[in-house]
Amino acid sequence: MDQNDRPLDPVDRQLAAALLVHPRATWGLVAQALDMPESTVARRGQRLVSSPAVKVLGTLDVIASGRGTPVLLRVSCASGRAPDVARTLARRPEMWVVHLLSGTVDCMTEMVVGSTDHLADLVLGELARMPGVQATSSHVVIRRFATAHGWDAGLLPATAIAALRAARTDLWSHAEPPPPDTTPLSDVDEAILGALQADGRMRWVDVAARAGVMERTARRRADDLMRRGLLRLRAVVDPAVLGLSVRALLWIRVDPAHLTTVGAALADHHAVLLLAATTGEYNLCGEIAVASYRELYDFLTTVLGAQPGVRDIDVTLELRTVKRAGEIAPGADQESA
Repeated sequence: MDQNDRPLDPVDRQLAAALLVHPRATWGLVAQALDMPESTVARRGQRLVSSPAVKVLGTLDVIASGRGTPVLLRVSCASGRAPDVARTLARRPEMWVVHLLSGTVDCMTEMVVGSTDHLADLVLGELARMPGVQATSSHVVIRRFATAHGWDAGLLPATAIAALRAARTDLWSHAEPPPPDTTPLSDVDEAILGALQADGRMRWVDVAARAGVMERTARRRADDLMRRGLLRLRAVVDPAVLGLSVRALLWIRVDPAHLTTVGAALADHHAVLLLAATTGEYNLCGEIAVASYRELYDFLTTVLGAQPGVRDIDVTLELRTVKRAGEIAPGADQESA
């Protein structure tokens, strides 16, 4: 196990889980929600967000802003070439997530394309010619049911989750954003976005300095961006450090009449990080994280198996994350010895 994947101790695990629920929560709020001394929470929490284990960032919602469309890409590789292909994909700016997999395909990416022409150039041209790639299938996201911005990991009591979520301004509960808001952003708004994309917990006084405005103006503009669904906050946490060492991608075929019902039901489960309706061979795709293969079995049989209209499922296990939330994982861009 990589050092960065080692499970956190119980206190840090709770703190990380709290930041998943509210990425910008004050240490005082976290302490109150978790019933811990604020001095302990502040000391350990600051150390945690300064480490590779937890990174808080703001993201521009490409759907809400009309700036792009997410696409899930399944990639089959020549024998022994999957790591090279994954590294090559991870270096591309449109690739937001890259996983190496075990199962029917070798690699999965989540990418953002600006147009159908952009997707065509990638799938029919550059990816088709990429050394080591044997086949690809692309799945355009047409509706989101769950995203990492609203994941709670199932590690905190309901009262703590409610207290933390009540203080959030961004639309954490709206996986599906409002209709696209294509109003051009001002230079100040772009600067605020840029600051929070670099550090989602940056102090408002520092955000204001980056944007060249007063602190109250920076907070007001950021709140407006969040309420419009343009700015979303998330804590990027490898599930493995929370003790959730089994991660899987689910590729599901659902009868169209049941798709919305199944998507909404699964999105409420704490194991689900990502869930979206898509085009292509599978019309519902998701990512889950659980503590063991037994829990995976239970999810497949008692949670997914109980849903109406599910016709088929392909389960691919995540072996290694090469890129997550737009950043290449430490050491993932280096060839294995």
